[in-house]
Amino acid sequence: MPKLEVEISGIDRRALRGKVAVVTGAGRGLGREIALALAWLGADIVVAEIEDTGTETAKQVEALGRRALFVPTDVGEESSIYRLAVKSIKAFGGVDILVNNAALAPVVSVDDTDTALWDRVLAVNLRGPFLLVKALFPDRQKAKDRVVINILSGVATNASGLEQMAAYSVSKAGLASFTVALAPEMEKKGVNVCGLWVGMTDTPGGRDAFRKLSAVLGLSYNNFLAQLTPPGHVAAAVAYLVVNVRDYHGTTAEDREILARLGLVNGPVFQSRAGEEEPVEVKMTEPADLSTIAGEAEAVFRELSTVVDRMEEGFNRLPMFIRPIAVSALRKQTGLNLREWRNWTSELLAGAGELSRTGRDGDTGLIPGSARRLVASEDWEGALLGLAGYLKGIPEQVARFTKDQEGLRQLAEVAHQQEQAVLRARRLMQSIASL
Repeated sequence: MPKLEVEISGIDRRALRGKVAVVTGAGRGLGREIALALAWLGADIVVAEIEDTGTETAKQVEALGRRALFVPTDVGEESSIYRLAVKSIKAFGGVDILVNNAALAPVVSVDDTDTALWDRVLAVNLRGPFLLVKALFPDRQKAKDRVVINILSGVATNASGLEQMAAYSVSKAGLASFTVALAPEMEKKGVNVCGLWVGMTDTPGGRDAFRKLSAVLGLSYNNFLAQLTPPGHVAAAVAYLVVNVRDYHGTTAEDREILARLGLVNGPVFQSRAGEEEPVEVKMTEPADLSTIAGEAEAVFRELSTVVDRMEEGFNRLPMFIRPIAVSALRKQTGLNLREWRNWTSELLAGAGELSRTGRDGDTGLIPGSARRLVASEDWEGALLGLAGYLKGIPEQVARFTKDQEGLRQLAEVAHQQEQAVLRARRLMQSIASL
């Protein structure tokens, strides 16, 4: 069996040991790759597939040393879904992970789409995931650390629309809305929910659609093929989300973002808000030497750590329907989720401590390796600028939900103080980098 991309992703191979995953559309293409990636991480797999190709996927899962069950399944039919649930629970005692991957993507104009085809696409792509959640995670089950991943499509976010993909686009846009609406309900049952926006992926079904689309759009079919993402890459991104789902609960993520984190594609993990005005530079005395910088480092980075702590407290106080919006906005504007901000500020504080201990001599040659690593990444400045911009925009965003002018005034003051704290950290790190 060829090497899986998840094997080089850095994800702990024991991460899903003892878990049971149901993957729909797992008989070929992306679904098969997802099933194999989760199996490689230790999960037993239920292969839900309408075609006999599910047998081959089950064999490949077993070749990885995991248990597999192939259940012929039509996710567009309610009776088939409940048969899948009964067989899965009977075989494994329960299900921990559901990946809603199965989909139909006909390339047909609206004029040529009859109601039967329209209904069939929505039945598979949208109603199916709804019924699967109900069947696999009934109210009586209260176990924690369960996961639902919905595979979304960038077609649904195309601002100009994509000709002859109306039914598919509508179904995937609906699935994205279902993802964020489902999250607060499932959280009460110990189930984390998120979606993954996937671009053009090299799968048998995808190639069939792209061949038709290339003709419709007047583009070369080879140009389409050159832009396709390997399904193993997307499967590794799905595996990452399953393992780190708490960071993404109630939100949707883009495959390129996750792949950059895993080192499978080029691109910075941290990104500042392109095209927007940078925050006003905070005035700060230029540190003259290492001793001065070392003396300021602990206080500045402790202040930054406090900002992150206050953000987390603020998120926890938000109503559940607003919280995912805030969490997602932080990740999109800074490139880091809340857990990663906590980890990074802890590293900054640790490095500042060493810097302080060695900086008294004023000899830059004594800067420890940990302090040098504070500015080793080319992306740290983008992350801090993104965070400053995020904090600056909080009052405007909150004003959409409240008319309490006094409360908004106080919030603006706090947000400004936090923004300045972030910019002080940026300025200090610039000084460290210049040593």
